[in-house]
Amino acid sequence: MRPVNIAALVAAAFVATASAQSLATLPQPGLWEEDVQMLVNGQDVMARMRQAQAEMLKKLTPEQRKMVESMPNHTASGPSRSCLDAAKIAEFADPRKALAKSMKEQPHCKSDIVSVSGGTVKYKVRCDDPHGTTGDFNGEYSILDAKHWTYTMEGTGQMAAHGAPGAPAAQGPVAMKTSARGTWISADCGSVQPD
Repeated sequence: MRPVNIAALVAAAFVATASAQSLATLPQPGLWEEDVQMLVNGQDVMARMRQAQAEMLKKLTPEQRKMVESMPNHTASGPSRSCLDAAKIAEFADPRKALAKSMKEQPHCKSDIVSVSGGTVKYKVRCDDPHGTTGDFNGEYSILDAKHWTYTMEGTGQMAAHGAPGAPAAQGPVAMKTSARGTWISADCGSVQPD
């Protein structure tokens, strides 16, 4: 898993875990706000990436900055937004297919659901990326109700030296912890398009 793709793994876990039929509740279609925190050896990677993005924005012309800031998923100021439509929820019907589809973005990682109980899914991930991250991770995803979810994933491994802009240099052994929470905003996604 390359450092820049950790957020993609959060999204992959969302698709994989929300698809389990035995969950008590599924997320509601519409506009969602997602707040993600990633710690690598105790350093907040997302905060550093937002800081680097804010610094980059300062170097743009006023017209360029206005264009970037108007983008629906612009995240320099904090949480991101995504649109979950009925078609995406329909994909959740088959957990194995949803998991396979979500892991296509992480070809060096394999994921398995460990248990499903009520609205909580526990799973494990093994990554073997010679140019990114190698290690074992455990995750837990809970759909609290149709408008709220939480997510955690943590583990240890080895990371290659290169990473996302603004991310700390982290070559060698790393301890990673990702946590996220999602909140439903409205039934209308506005200008935010489904993935």
